[in-house]
Amino acid sequence: MIGGGSAIAEDAVLGDQGVRPLLTFVSDVTTFEGMYYSVHDYCSQYTTKSVADLSKNSWLNTNSSLLSARDDAVNRLMTTVSQRENGKDASEKI
Repeated sequence: MIGGGSAIAEDAVLGDQGVRPLLTFVSDVTTFEGMYYSVHDYCSQYTTKSVADLSKNSWLNTNSSLLSARDDAVNRLMTTVSQRENGKDASEKI
């Protein structure tokens, strides 16, 4: 389940054609970030802290817009889930 939304809201969101590419983007960027940190953590044991910090800062500077776009996509997705959940709750009350 995505976030705190119900399974019904999640199904409605996943059925939305615009959401699938968003989920793919979030997944791909998160995988890319995880790959970097995996290599960084492994290589950090063989180098000095200053080199590891320089590498990390360089990677973050290069990819900050991508990571920011991923975070924005997650926020949009969670807003969509919340709106669908609120809409479902409102329709049940009527």
